[in-house]
Amino acid sequence: MVVVGLALLALFIAAAASVLGSDRLTGTGKLLWIVGIFVFPFLGPLAWFFVGRKGSPQIYRPVHYGPAA
Repeated sequence: MVVVGLALLALFIAAAASVLGSDRLTGTGKLLWIVGIFVFPFLGPLAWFFVGRKGSPQIYRPVHYGPAA
């Protein structure tokens, strides 16, 4: 039981750190993901790693490479 609890805690912390460190998310996007991770401590982190990191155009910043033409 303790091992499962520690694994869930590690998943939760890793997801929160990944959300906060993401350059693609806006402030609102980060807030929404953090709230989702706190409200759903098991499904929230899983959703972030399987869906959230790939992006959704509504809450993500565009990535610019080099000067605009």
